[in-house]
Amino acid sequence: MSLATALDNLLAVGLQGLWIVGAALLLARVFPLERPSLALRWWQAILAGVVALPLLQPWSAAPGGRGETWLDGLAVPSGAAGPSARRWPVQELAASVLLCGSGARLAWLLVGLRRLRRFGARGRPLDPEADGLVGLQRRLGVRAEFLLCDDVRVPATFGWRRPVVLLPPAFRGMSPEGQTAVAAHELVHVQRGDWAATVAEEALAAALWFLPAVGFALSRVRLAR
Repeated sequence: MSLATALDNLLAVGLQGLWIVGAALLLARVFPLERPSLALRWWQAILAGVVALPLLQPWSAAPGGRGETWLDGLAVPSGAAGPSARRWPVQELAASVLLCGSGARLAWLLVGLRRLRRFGARGRPLDPEADGLVGLQRRLGVRAEFLLCDDVRVPATFGWRRPVVLLPPAFRGMSPEGQTAVAAHELVHVQRGDWAATVAEEALAAALWFLPAVGFALSRVRLAR
């Protein structure tokens, strides 16, 4: 399969994905998903369907087997007109933009993960007994390390086998009820394994940044979560 044909098929996948998320959004309006857990599962299923599109259908070849696609019409002659005129490598440029964009976003994701680990190394541990976290963890059936970190402004949870909850310094000034609500919220993320799902989703968003349907479905997944 030629590069132009592959790009042509990616365009078709992108358009089909938009049809899918459009239909999913319409169905969600007609039959409202009032429970966030149902909305989460619904949009996760839609996301999986959009991502699986290239695997569920055969990729088509260019008509006549000559590798000509709509991209050929975008090629601009760089010299004199005529059949032998050299053209700008539009297909190569398009593929380079897609790959460079994915690489840059994946690199940015790795930078973010390293920053989280660095914040965790700077954090100051809370006393679970003094801050009433032991009973809360026991009731939810999960454990996590709670750290106060001057580098964060909102709570953040990361880690899979050894989950860590980063809390801003303002946590200390909250009422006991507010502290319990914040801690419970973060522990529910740990309980559901949201960290692994979030990292996978962010990697997917980085790799397929050029498919609008993927970005839209992911935004709905994050909102429901």
